[in-house]
Amino acid sequence: MGRTVADVELLSSVMSGQHPIDHCSRGPSGHRLDLDAGVAGLRIGLCLRLGDYPVAPEIVENTRAAADALAAAGADVVEVDLPWTTDLIRETIFAHFGHILGPAVAREIAGTEEQTAAYLRQFIADTAAAAQRYSLIDSMAMDARVQGELAAGMAGVDVLVCPTSAVTSLRADGDYLDGIDTPGRRLTHYWEAHLTAPFNVANACPVLSIPSGMADGIPTGVQVVGHPNDEAMVFRVAQAVESKVSATRPARPGTLRVGPE
Repeated sequence: MGRTVADVELLSSVMSGQHPIDHCSRGPSGHRLDLDAGVAGLRIGLCLRLGDYPVAPEIVENTRAAADALAAAGADVVEVDLPWTTDLIRETIFAHFGHILGPAVAREIAGTEEQTAAYLRQFIADTAAAAQRYSLIDSMAMDARVQGELAAGMAGVDVLVCPTSAVTSLRADGDYLDGIDTPGRRLTHYWEAHLTAPFNVANACPVLSIPSGMADGIPTGVQVVGHPNDEAMVFRVAQAVESKVSATRPARPGTLRVGPE
């Protein structure tokens, strides 16, 4: 969405605001946030694996380094444990998608299935199968469980910081229809390597992904997760990550600089 946190905040300010014919719209239109308030005095939760996600060591290292930079800037960083498993999140997200998004995608590609990418056809099949295993009411209960566990884990912290992905990269030619290899464990579905997935379910929480460093010449990322409707705090902490990480990790030849020039 942007090259810097400031770019994304500007876009957000343009997109937000109440519209007279959309009762779901909210927020002040054109209101700009203070990105330079810093993190001194904030209490920041650090969750390196969101339960049992098998996160690559390089990503763990970069995530912890980002948290250390926040601590050096005056934040109180505390470890947070969540009772999630990749099995639980996989079943929850596919049940979540199975009654709305999956059928909607299937309708949109009807008649063009042969031209549709294999991974998208697999997504439709996976969501349809989950909708057979779990009713809509079951899915709503599963969502509520994940949302409640996240709320409990974030009680007492201003934001939660965690990795964006469990793996450093994906092959450009890979479809991962038979799962994905992660450090020490093979996952049955490639969606289990995305630490973004729980927040598709806990979707009242604003989340911003920001570069955290490099691994094998490829940027890694951390997510800054806020309490519902608290976008301002997410942008504030993300700006601190961007400025502190870019200051402590100088650019190397042939790699993408983390943070603004």
